[in-house]
Amino acid sequence: GLGKRITPAPLVGDWLVYFFVGFAVLVAPVNLFAIAPVKRRHWLFLTLPGISLVAVGVLVAAIYLQDGVGGEGARRTVVALLPGDHQAAVIQEQVSRTGLLFGTRFPLPDDTICAAIEVEDAASLPGRTLEYQRSEGRAFGDWFRGRARQAQHLRRLTPTRARIEQVGTAPDGAPIVQSSVGATLRNFAYVDRARVAWQAETVPPGTRVTLVRAQPDAGLAKPLRVFGATPASGSFQNLVSFMVQEKVPGRFAAIAADSDLAPLLTLPSIRWEDSSVLITGAIERQEAAAGRGNP
Repeated sequence: GLGKRITPAPLVGDWLVYFFVGFAVLVAPVNLFAIAPVKRRHWLFLTLPGISLVAVGVLVAAIYLQDGVGGEGARRTVVALLPGDHQAAVIQEQVSRTGLLFGTRFPLPDDTICAAIEVEDAASLPGRTLEYQRSEGRAFGDWFRGRARQAQHLRRLTPTRARIEQVGTAPDGAPIVQSSVGATLRNFAYVDRARVAWQAETVPPGTRVTLVRAQPDAGLAKPLRVFGATPASGSFQNLVSFMVQEKVPGRFAAIAADSDLAPLLTLPSIRWEDSSVLITGAIERQEAAAGRGNP
């Protein structure tokens, strides 16, 4: 799953123990008896902050060299178009591992549900419980912590007029579709109401594309396979199966490029190098959409 792709942060190692022992020796006996003895005790006003600043710099440099800045993550996002309601249901799960963080606040719209998923190496911090806070469209607290692995589950019901429409039929019976999704769709698969499977390599927005017949048992298997790995939690896999409805005729599925619909954005310093968006729903007939009086 995603959790296996993003491994826990490496252990600090014995060097941190030696660092603090060395710092204690330098700031106390060495500083008091060698650098600022009794006759120069006033030097402590300079040596103590100076040694502390150097120690902080060494510690930050060591963390940077070991873990880097920001972090890396993997995420999976499913978008179910609901054209009759002019909405899209977006569900996302993600796992990340952080290094050196210079900020942990990030924008999170109030209409987005976000919940932390427990991972085995980040359930608590010594001396306090984790706090996940939100206020006025921003999230802060322990959603992302330095040198830790964490996971989140996000949901959003967002307004949209994006849809996939069947705008015609080719002489051989192949459906002609057009997308108003603001991103190119890849590995497009569709099972019509007669349970015939159709496919297209790409469906760019605003372009009429004639589908080609797929293998009889192909169904929506290809986009689901490209979508990839088992997600961070078992419940997410059940949600994907429920939203895609692979065995229900009249449904489509495709892999989508990033758009204003998905993925849902969180901490910008995380590099989401393993990211995939699956979009699904029912193909509408153009005359049916026009009959509802859509502009």
